[in-house]
Amino acid sequence: MVAPGAADPLGAAVDAVLAGRTGVVVAHRLEQARAADAILVLDRGRIVGYGGHEELLAADGPYARSWRAAAGAEVTPRPAP
Repeated sequence: MVAPGAADPLGAAVDAVLAGRTGVVVAHRLEQARAADAILVLDRGRIVGYGGHEELLAADGPYARSWRAAAGAEVTPRPAP
């Protein structure tokens, strides 16, 4: 496990392997997803968002809430389904 804010050798290796290629990466750390050309957001097995990092933040949906939570910002709870 790499501490938040520390150098990420795994991320660098993935970047090197995927350079110039299309790949699917499952990222549990949002910082890794941030660099992707396209992000697919899943919630309970359903697609709830798709786009780039800035686009998903602007949409203020599940991705943005998760991003704020990861950054330590206050998060508004989502309504129950």
